[in-house]
Amino acid sequence: MPLIASRAGGSAGGFGGLRTFGTASLTAFDSIQTFAVGSGGSASISFSSIPATYKHLQIRANIRGTVSATSVDVLMRFNGDTGSMYTGVQVYGDGAGTPDQNGLQGGVAGTNAYPFYTMGDTGQSNVFGPGILDIIDYTNTGKYKVWKSLEGFDQNGSGGHMLLRQGSYISLTAISSITLTPDTGSFKENSHFALYGIKG
Repeated sequence: MPLIASRAGGSAGGFGGLRTFGTASLTAFDSIQTFAVGSGGSASISFSSIPATYKHLQIRANIRGTVSATSVDVLMRFNGDTGSMYTGVQVYGDGAGTPDQNGLQGGVAGTNAYPFYTMGDTGQSNVFGPGILDIIDYTNTGKYKVWKSLEGFDQNGSGGHMLLRQGSYISLTAISSITLTPDTGSFKENSHFALYGIKG
């Protein structure tokens, strides 16, 4: 089986009690679902039947693709929606020049969102690209949904990058499922994805 999935309720682990950071309780995050990619990789991962009981969602990921390239884009769809409903922009830097700012999909709505740009399989051995993706007001039916991500990787002196990305889902429908798919190839074994609910 390529995927090992687990569901968990309760608070995100390891913090315990009433410890706080600033004014935000660390127990404000609940683990909803996790995926660990097993032997043979996985063409995509999906979070489905997402409960509508939170204010926001967060995905924490550690990703490597099987594509024969140093990097690969990860595509995202909400609710299985294949329409031209997704927009995005990014700020990109690799340490080699002036950071680049541009519109994803050429600045027009496309059929996928692009939350992550991560390690391909010809990059530094055993390096995975970490990323954090926030999806804001995912159940609010009075406005379009927005997301933002922070991601990057380092290849031990042989290249790397950091990106800030932000986009919109042009829909008033509440988000109940999220699918992530590499632009080319599959997710490599030991890639990991975790979905959290943010209470408010």
